[in-house]
Amino acid sequence: MLMPVSRCRGFTMIELMISLAILAILLVLAAPAYTIWIADSQIKAGVESVADGLRFAQGEALKQNLQVEFVLDMTTPPGRWDVNEVGGATLRSGAFTEGADKVTIAATPNAGTKNAVTFNGIGEIVKPNPAGGSVAGKDPFRRIDVSSVVGDTHPLRVAVGSTAIGASPGRRIKICDPAAAAQFGAGDPKACPADN
Repeated sequence: MLMPVSRCRGFTMIELMISLAILAILLVLAAPAYTIWIADSQIKAGVESVADGLRFAQGEALKQNLQVEFVLDMTTPPGRWDVNEVGGATLRSGAFTEGADKVTIAATPNAGTKNAVTFNGIGEIVKPNPAGGSVAGKDPFRRIDVSSVVGDTHPLRVAVGSTAIGASPGRRIKICDPAAAAQFGAGDPKACPADN
């Protein structure tokens, strides 16, 4: 009895070239969206780093019943932040090289290359920043905006001490979206407070 000869059949060169061409087109189409996704991730990492540092500073002020300052230092790009006892030791530091090295960070009001907010022993913001601190006598910042140079990204903000957030004056720290109020209305939970 004769056995039928099975013929192994693979891909032809033309089929392989067409598959590679389709893959190349898909990669070219996906590259801009991937770039924006990476930039948005870096914005989120930067804003979460700042909010974490602010919450830590406020918590340490409450825990130690001392004045503790959060200092945003932009003297060396891409920037860093420090949490210090006023006139004392550094308690924690963070740098924007940790997943957020391509973001732009701006404090309002801006006191120059160093901006600070100081929390007192009950967690409220001290106005102006006290003597002995990094930026003594200057007003504390109310917000920090984090954005990217990449187009079509989604900037975010850290609102500090707003009375419109729903907490006691000067106690609340909130990550918010500056465009949410215009897009979804002022009552949207992602929206930034009106006084920031």
